[in-house]
Amino acid sequence: MKKKQKEELKGKTIQELMSEIARLEKEIQQLKIDISLGKIKNTTQLVRKLDDLAIIKTLLREKQLLENLKKEN
Repeated sequence: MKKKQKEELKGKTIQELMSEIARLEKEIQQLKIDISLGKIKNTTQLVRKLDDLAIIKTLLREKQLLENLKKEN
């Protein structure tokens, strides 16, 4: 994921990040099926999507923690 894409994700809301996670999980599932069926030989796409998913989940968790801190104060 490029730096510019990460910055765009930081500006999104929690709901937008959650929908992005759902979309990526569907893509990952489809890639796994395609790889197992032999439709795709290049498995690096799957690795990149998994990395992107981890980044987005991390950003989501950061936002959730910040929101909880604001509520407590």
